[in-house]
Amino acid sequence: MGYIAIMKTTINIIPKPYSIISADGSLNISEKSYCCNESLPSFIVKLLDKAGFSKISQDSSSLATCLKIRINHVDKTFKDEDFLLENPEAYILQVTANETVISASSDKGVLYGLV
Repeated sequence: MGYIAIMKTTINIIPKPYSIISADGSLNISEKSYCCNESLPSFIVKLLDKAGFSKISQDSSSLATCLKIRINHVDKTFKDEDFLLENPEAYILQVTANETVISASSDKGVLYGLV
């Protein structure tokens, strides 16, 4: 008789996330750059600048390796998109083998996604 061992990894995030879907793998952001579908408020730009990130244009050749920030954009694959729209501090952080994306319905959500 075989057994499957499931290890539960503790992820310490405050406030506690609505949900976490964890998978194997990693993404190496070699260039500290970001792009955004809208203008970011100055306090977020300052935060990114202080962390060493520089802004690149949406049509840059480095777009594949940059941190993507989406404001007022709801990923239709997110099963509870109403939750995101109804909670201005909510955000979605997606890290795949190809990209890192922070999506939020407001500036507050982007800020919490970054910190």
